[in-house]
Parts: sequence; C-alpha cells; structure tokens
Amino acid sequence: MNLQQLNSLIHESNSIAIFAHTCPDADALCSALAMKDFINSNYLVKGKKSARWYRKKVDIFVDCDEIPESLKALAEKYKLSINPKPRNKYNLSLALDCANIERLGKYEELFKASEKTVNIDHHKSNTKFAEINYIIDTSSTCENLYLFFKYFERMYGAKMNNYILTQLYSGILTDTNNLENNADRLVTRDTVSSIVGALGTKKASIIKSHFFKNLAKSKLALTTISYNPKNRKYYEDGKICIITLSNKAFTKAHASLEDAEGIVDSALNTEGVYISALLLEPKKGEYKVKLRGKNLKITQIAEKFGGGGHDFMAAFDYKGNYNVLNMSLLRECKTTLATSLDSVETIEDILEDNAETLQK
Repeated sequence: MNLQQLNSLIHESNSIAIFAHTCPDADALCSALAMKDFINSNYLVKGKKSARWYRKKVDIFVDCDEIPESLKALAEKYKLSINPKPRNKYNLSLALDCANIERLGKYEELFKASEKTVNIDHHKSNTKFAEINYIIDTSSTCENLYLFFKYFERMYGAKMNNYILTQLYSGILTDTNNLENNADRLVTRDTVSSIVGALGTKKASIIKSHFFKNLAKSKLALTTISYNPKNRKYYEDGKICIITLSNKAFTKAHASLEDAEGIVDSALNTEGVYISALLLEPKKGEYKVKLRGKNLKITQIAEKFGGGGHDFMAAFDYKGNYNVLNMSLLRECKTTLATSLDSVETIEDILEDNAETLQK
C-alpha cells in the first residue's frame, strides 16, 4: 500500500472534495470531518503574491436530509463546509466509508468528475470503484485514518490535534458498538489505547457517554417496540431472528435511523441465535437492512441484495415490497445456516483444543 502517493496527491491538490455515504453514521461523517481537519492542519498552500500560507479548499458532501442528532455537535466546526455549492471540478475526490460508488447517492457524478479519485474504506466487500483504492479490513474507516495519519506523523511530521482524535475515537466506538463487535484485533485495541492516552481518560469517557449513556426517549421507545413479538420473530428453532421496524414504528416512537443502533446486536446476544437481521423502514417502501452473525459469516447474504460488509457484520438497502424482502431474506438466512452452522466454533471447541494441546 503506497501511502506516499496519497500524501503527494493531497499536497498537489488545491481543491479537495470529501464524500461520506448516504444517511451517514458516525464512522462515515467523523472520518470526513477528521480528514478535512487533518488536511487543514498539515497541508497549507503558500500564496502566489505573498509569503502567507493558506488552507486548501476542502468541501464535504454527504447525501442526507439531516445530520443525525448525536453527530451535530461533532460537525459544528465545519457545518458550513458540508454540502456547499460545489465547484465544477475538484483536483481530488476522497470517498470515505463507501463500499460501492452507489453509496455516494446524488454526489456520484461529482465524485467521478475530479481529476483524481481515491477510495478509503474498511469493508471487505468494497468494489474498488476509484482510481486509487485503500481498502483495509479493520473495525472502521476511522481506524484506517488513524493508522494513515500516524504514518504521516512518522514520515512527514504531520500532527493530529484533539479535534481529529475525537472524531476518530467517535467513529471507532460507534462502528464497533462500544468495542463489542469486530474490535478484537490487537491493532484495534492498540489504536483505541493510543487515542485514549492522547485525549486523556476524562475526555474519552465523555465521548463514550455521549453515544452510549445518553439515550434519547425516541431510542428507548423504538427499542421497546422492537421487542414486540409481532416485530421480533424467530425461525429455525430460534437460530434466526428477524426484527422489523416499519415506518409506522418510527413515526410512533418519533425516532430516526440512529435510534435503531444496537437493536440488531440485542437479537444476536439472545441464546441460540446465530443470525440476526433488522429491517428498518424510515421512509415508506425504503428499507435499510442490518445483518449480524454469531461466529457465522453472513456477508454473502448482504451481497445477494447488492450490499456488503464484514464476515459477521453486513448491510444492504432495498426498495420494494416488504413481503418479498422478508421472504427472500429469510430464504438466504436459512441457506447460510444450513451450509455453515457445522463450522461454527463454540467455547467447548476451544476448551477441547486446549485439552488436546496439553496432552501432547
């Protein structure tokens, strides 16, 4: 992976467009904000007619109706740079946390119009749609950026300030559901430890509390609705759980998409469940589906519907009839369960392996 090329591209570009995916979560928006601040702090341009140094023109584009409530404070510093009137053409486009180019939504053509395009993501299913692609299977795009920025610190003397570290920590925390999912790699633990060390435990604790100990009434209402047996159904002797939160449920709870965070994980934490799916309908007829697998790979299910993700965490979007979606999804879940359940390791398997090792 040639990070020197990325450094050169940023240096040589006077105008840069940063793109996050539609309906952004914290990882998407925070990575965009962190990237903008990193560029502003470390890549200044010398004036042609004076000795002064100037910031590059850096804009952020994200196809969404509104920034999620929990992210508004994080976006306050650069709110005027989010979805401004775009230039006709940028020197460089950076897509962050987008598994495919369709995730850019209405800004797809603007992304492609740049002189150079770069794609930075953490999803294994990424389609590598840019000219230059940096795809690393980590916990989050924010973790990838931290590793990139540390390299730039070491090689070029760049610096990460507290604003950048706050954005990166927020993205990592939320994309791993408070370090519960896809956060067991040593590099992820080291990254989190380094960020907390730099921010200080007090600031890190405040950030964590903002996302995980500050539950809105709308989130509590939506979570309660999700436990209604009409909305949470089990199949295959309880091995598959599918939760549906319709547009009516969102309206009743006065909830938004971010209020649904963690619900799909609650299903997976139920004894005997190996596959959990959450069907969200924030807009009539438009579904966002989240998938989780308990030591069982489910990415291929999302890929059947044009989505993707990681081995045990995936998602896709769907427009159309609910019954068709539900039946098709259940069929794919059953197929995955039938073909993969025998390969799932349990704690008994680990203990048995240890016993065999000790006997040798």
